[in-house]
Amino acid sequence: MIVKDRIEVVAGVIFDRAGLLLAAQRPADKSHAGFWEFPGGKVEPGETCARALERELAEELAMRVTVLDEMYQLTVQIAPEKSLILHFIRALAMESSPPVACEGQAFKWVKKSEIRQLEWLPTDREFVEYLAAAYGN
Repeated sequence: MIVKDRIEVVAGVIFDRAGLLLAAQRPADKSHAGFWEFPGGKVEPGETCARALERELAEELAMRVTVLDEMYQLTVQIAPEKSLILHFIRALAMESSPPVACEGQAFKWVKKSEIRQLEWLPTDREFVEYLAAAYGN
């Protein structure tokens, strides 16, 4: 099968200095409302994944981060000729730039041992299992 349309998305795996992980809840006006996700969004043409993550976090949560590395990549077939490529990118939250719910979404800092307790967005569940296993949970 030839995939003609690829949508690239970044998902921020954002840790604070205490090792807590940032989870954001999808707003009521978006698909999969109420599910938890790693904050981020679409990569625009000409953008790197790191730059897209910085831009998306600034827009959605008014926060700045230090981008570290890509932890995981997942491709999801969403239609016969359309795929979604998710880049899970590790980043550190800057203490001087705490998150703010710019789009009215809920967010919270979660212990690594508690990540399986949230109802994650279906596309994020595989990564959650990978992350939980990596941290021995």
